[in-house]
Amino acid sequence: MDQFLDKTQNQEFVSQILPDLFHSAPDPFLFYLNRDGTKFLNFYWNEAGKQVNPAYRKPAFGINYAIRAPSPKVTVALIQMPTPVGAGEAHLVALCYRPTRIAPLLGIGDTSKVLVLEHSTEDATLLIERTRRLKRAVLAYDVDPKLENFYEVVLKEIAN
Repeated sequence: MDQFLDKTQNQEFVSQILPDLFHSAPDPFLFYLNRDGTKFLNFYWNEAGKQVNPAYRKPAFGINYAIRAPSPKVTVALIQMPTPVGAGEAHLVALCYRPTRIAPLLGIGDTSKVLVLEHSTEDATLLIERTRRLKRAVLAYDVDPKLENFYEVVLKEIAN
């Protein structure tokens, strides 16, 4: 069993699978999510399960999504996760795509952003960003894990 890390399926899905897929190809990701939504997410949830100790696997029950366009040039995919059972597992994920945010002279930008609302302790949450390099950066504490409250926080984060 030493081939597995001590991550749960939820943690593997949110810390590796989703950010890697989304940051590397946001247009195709959103296309497949829009076309095959739950089937698409379930496939990658199961792939995450292959990367963790079988004791940390669980069904995808509870995974759901919504795609919103808060402005004409911004798309936000909100992913509701299965109920977290421990610290570091996600309640919600926001995959934010802003294709026009590229510095013309440098040819780089922050077109994709992955924000995760992690369960921290019994009553606390952490707003985390998963960077292109899959690094974890804490942005805020104690964000309400309700979808609409999370979405409002996401909109504030991507407005910068």
